[in-house]
Amino acid sequence: EPKKICHKLDQISRNFWWGDKEGQRKMHFMKWDKICRRKVNGGLGISKTESVNRALLANQVWRIVKEDHTILKEIIVKKYCNSEEFMQV
Repeated sequence: EPKKICHKLDQISRNFWWGDKEGQRKMHFMKWDKICRRKVNGGLGISKTESVNRALLANQVWRIVKEDHTILKEIIVKKYCNSEEFMQV
């Protein structure tokens, strides 16, 4: 499931910042939500995986809507749209 994978990837990132050092946990200098803020907003600019995934999916949807006669569009329309209009799905 994509949400579980995103959570696991974020967990790996958090462990990098806050991981163990010889059985002792590192000090958390900043909350994860603050670390994931943009730099101009006081964060470190690290993106949460779920946000990146949504952005990439939105990009693919945009490409499917705007570009005609692509293999990806044909596959998705045939698999998910049946006889309905693509934008109504």
